[in-house]
Amino acid sequence: MTTRKAVPREITPDRAKACPPRRPVRRTRAGISILEVIACTMIVAVMMVPIAGVMRSSSQAIARAQGDGSIESQGRRSLRWLADQIRMNPHTQVVSGGRALRITTLAGRTALVRINRSQLVMDDGIATTVLAESASAFRATELKSTATGNPVVGLELQLDIRDPATRVTKSAAMTVAL
Repeated sequence: MTTRKAVPREITPDRAKACPPRRPVRRTRAGISILEVIACTMIVAVMMVPIAGVMRSSSQAIARAQGDGSIESQGRRSLRWLADQIRMNPHTQVVSGGRALRITTLAGRTALVRINRSQLVMDDGIATTVLAESASAFRATELKSTATGNPVVGLELQLDIRDPATRVTKSAAMTVAL
């Protein structure tokens, strides 16, 4: 057996046309192009505009709702504290046509509850206690019993508070049994 050695063949111009050389294998991309970055940025920007509008309007609605609730709750808290004071000191009189209350304690001290410079205050001569800010009106009405010769059996209190930001007036009312 004889072995044959490979002899290199010469490439003739006719042979080169018949077998074109192999093309190199194309590599996969390793990153993203600047055009893709710009396109993604534009898509995100277009999507964020309506989302930002929804977020802004919902935050404004929440702020409005909290503002209204805080004014009403301030009025209710003030009237609740005043009702506790009246229950502890049953010697209470309505004065000034229903625009003020005079509370006489068991110790004999007298306190006047009224509006003073847009504040509902309780002044006992020694200290002034602010019960509510931005108060626009305070009314107290005596509730009388018709069955027992018209003694006062309770008080109806009403407080109007004006929201300084929106200029809306909210009312809080409470009935106190004596």
